[in-house]
Amino acid sequence: MPAATPGGQLTVRDLHDRLMALTSPARMELCRHLLGEPITTSELAARLGSSEPQVSRALRTLRDAGLVRSTREGKLVRHRLATDVIRRLGHDVLATVAR
Repeated sequence: MPAATPGGQLTVRDLHDRLMALTSPARMELCRHLLGEPITTSELAARLGSSEPQVSRALRTLRDAGLVRSTREGKLVRHRLATDVIRRLGHDVLATVAR
């Protein structure tokens, strides 16, 4: 999860990482599928016609940027878009620029 400054704001680096994670058309398409119900890596790979390792790498990038949350249910790991974080991106950009 990205770090925040003492005032609760994202660091410039963390904001950069979030924005860069969204620059890939493949990751944006992945986000579209993560918007609904929680979904596994293998289900995402099947929907996208991609390999599980490709989807796994894309998920790691999005998760490291704080844009995806993953939860374990037994042997399954389900992923979901962190919509609250996505909604806050515009505010985070303005707050970072204003500092």
